[in-house]
Amino acid sequence: MFTEIFKTIRGIKPFFLLVIFFTLSLMVFDEGVALLDNPIAWRSLLIPFMACFAYGLAWGWVFFVIKASHILPQEDLANLGFLVACSVMVFALLITFSYLSNNHGSISLEIFKKPEFIYTCTLYIMSMVAFDVAAS
Repeated sequence: MFTEIFKTIRGIKPFFLLVIFFTLSLMVFDEGVALLDNPIAWRSLLIPFMACFAYGLAWGWVFFVIKASHILPQEDLANLGFLVACSVMVFALLITFSYLSNNHGSISLEIFKKPEFIYTCTLYIMSMVAFDVAAS
């Protein structure tokens, strides 16, 4: 089951995944765990509006990484876009390792229901998009 899910997710471009997870993060931030307990609620009607806002946030992130990548001259060996992407990835890894070290015996599918999981996945996807943008 998980392999099919991961194959499907792998086929989606990281930018669209970022919009999806920004939307999820906004919905969970606004509603909390109650939205994850009952996804068929009246608040779900806000998803298209939150997706539009998330689309703007995703383009803002891409624009930020592009600007960071082009601040330095072309002959400079450093790339601030990669630095931003690496920083976000390291922060997401720190959160993941901290969670795993503190909850080593209680990892289950309940983790998908926690807002922190959605936020951490959003950070991972932000770094993936930043790597893509910085490399181009």
